[in-house]
Amino acid sequence: MKYTIKFLGIIALIVIIGFGLSACGGGSGGNCNHNKNVEWIDGDDEYCMVPFCEDCQKYIYDDWYTATTERRKHTLQDEIVQAATAANDGSETISKKCVNDGCNYYGNATYSTSGLSYTLINNNTAYRVSKQTGGGYYDPNFPLTFPTRYEGKQVTEIGDFSKEKVSKVLFHDGINKISNNAFSECTFLTEITIPAGITSIGDAAFSYCKNLESITIQNEIIGNVMFAFCTGLTEITIPDSVTSIGERAFYDCTGLTEITIPASVTSIGYKAFTDCSGLESITIQNKIIGDEMFSHCFSLTEITIPDSVTSIGSGAFSWTSLEKIIIGNSVQTIGDGAFSFCSSLTEITIPDSVTSIGNWVFRDCFNLEKIIIGSSVQTIGDYAFRNCYILTEITIPASVKSIGDRAFDRCSLILITLKRWDSTLSGNDRITTIGSNPFGYRTEPPLIPIEPNTDLRIVVPKGSLLAYQEGNYWNDSFLKLADRIEEENDE
Repeated sequence: MKYTIKFLGIIALIVIIGFGLSACGGGSGGNCNHNKNVEWIDGDDEYCMVPFCEDCQKYIYDDWYTATTERRKHTLQDEIVQAATAANDGSETISKKCVNDGCNYYGNATYSTSGLSYTLINNNTAYRVSKQTGGGYYDPNFPLTFPTRYEGKQVTEIGDFSKEKVSKVLFHDGINKISNNAFSECTFLTEITIPAGITSIGDAAFSYCKNLESITIQNEIIGNVMFAFCTGLTEITIPDSVTSIGERAFYDCTGLTEITIPASVTSIGYKAFTDCSGLESITIQNKIIGDEMFSHCFSLTEITIPDSVTSIGSGAFSWTSLEKIIIGNSVQTIGDGAFSFCSSLTEITIPDSVTSIGNWVFRDCFNLEKIIIGSSVQTIGDYAFRNCYILTEITIPASVKSIGDRAFDRCSLILITLKRWDSTLSGNDRITTIGSNPFGYRTEPPLIPIEPNTDLRIVVPKGSLLAYQEGNYWNDSFLKLADRIEEENDE
């Protein structure tokens, strides 16, 4: 008798659950917005990802979300396991009641969302899960979930779900890889969490997800082009777990307004934040600034490069609206074109730690009128200050051994002060490498209101005039521009 009552009780439970789930939208879609996922393991069998709509939860038990009902939540979970076990094929029994409402249920990893396909990988030891050929139907009211196992093997890799109506994705702990373009152009996607277990992310995994607003990163890598063209993204927190940011990772994320690069990041790919035109605030805590990392970030007006940074990549801040730049005292090299076309920049100080200024570094900084070059700089690259139209004075420190081709071409220089001189050197030892016409041509006419017919003066160290004039110390090609060459006085 007691077995009959127990059996009838289980049947009643299944009917109640079925009735509650059938109220979860039905044909009209109901009022379901989000769901909770129940997951449990019963021996070797896995029963996971059973979504319940809010309305259903309230029907079956009316306060799922409150902390005081943790016991009731686990009780319901246990009862479902019992019901599935009693049915002998619980996955099929319960899934039939769920599937018509768009619910995803996997029992023993044999039943899955409509539209999933599986491919054996890793020498047939695991599966990649993808959408079926031609695409699958995924209800954006429910998160996309995946079985932990399929046909007895683990599901470890996410394949192609690009362009699907996916609003949220839940990754289980067994997944370690996201393939190229996996969720590219999923325009319904609004949030994503990348769990710590993800160790490999293919190119453009979430690119062109234009409505993606929230990203939570728990793993170590941000892949190439991973969030490129996610124009709805306004903020991103990169945690200390991240060590690598790939090429163009946030390319053209025009809604992004601020970013912090943690000290843990040791590798940054080409153009990581290029064309983030809305980016206004950058906090840098790591050691490197990558090539063209913030190029074309037109809203960026000031930047402080901390002492942690040792190198600034080529084109790193080119084509920005920078008005103020503070370079930390640990920077040693400034790459080619690092600050080129920063037309709002008026002055810059290069610290004593810097030994090399690359080619085109400040080219076309049209409003640059004052520059202080640190005492350790040894080389100034080709066209380094070309088209700095209103630059009138420049002091080349004694440390400089090389000035590239047309380094100061088309500036409005009226005073060049050369500090390099050592009377103990002789012959070719004293000759510094000079490119073709390093001081180029002055703007004709000068673009600043200087007095007509103002002479260009070159001032050399005391006692060095003859050596300079004879070309024994510097190549004399740049001297041809000078109206006057004179030694510095004792002041």
